Amino acid sequence: MRVEERIAIRAKAASLRLWLMEKGIEVLESKVIGRCGMLTIARPLPADLAGNVTLVHENVGGLTRRTWAARLGGCYVNWREC
Repeated sequence: MRVEERIAIRAKAASLRLWLMEKGIEVLESKVIGRCGMLTIARPLPADLAGNVTLVHENVGGLTRRTWAARLGGCYVNWREC
């Protein structure tokens, strides 16, 4: 991946982060995975923003937890149950 592409992805993620924060959603982490930004949020997206949410079951160290992911603004947004 070229440097310009990585910068563009980070800028898109930063823009989405600000937009989510304006809506009152706490963003815990922001990173680049592959060719897409990934933002982890503290709680579920509001119903009006959660159009295409996918439920994923993670198995880590014998424990299972549910994780939700959605595509928003060209980035992935995910959150986990506590």
